Amino acid sequence: MLFSLSNPEVAILMMGIFLFAVLLGFPIAFTLMAMGIAFGYYAYYDATMMEHIFDNRIFQLFVQNPLYCYG
Repeated sequence: MLFSLSNPEVAILMMGIFLFAVLLGFPIAFTLMAMGIAFGYYAYYDATMMEHIFDNRIFQLFVQNPLYCYG
């Protein structure tokens, strides 16, 4: 990884970005959604699995099949 942040540093960064985005006038729901995607991408980053920028494990969460349990 290029840089590594500890959990408290990530939390402070998330709070700062959230406050900044809300004070700019972005809606809270869209701000939280974008931050969830961005920080999820950071959390699930694995350099050994990365062949492309979209080859990250977080994108598997977007493609959940809701009717999978019905066969």
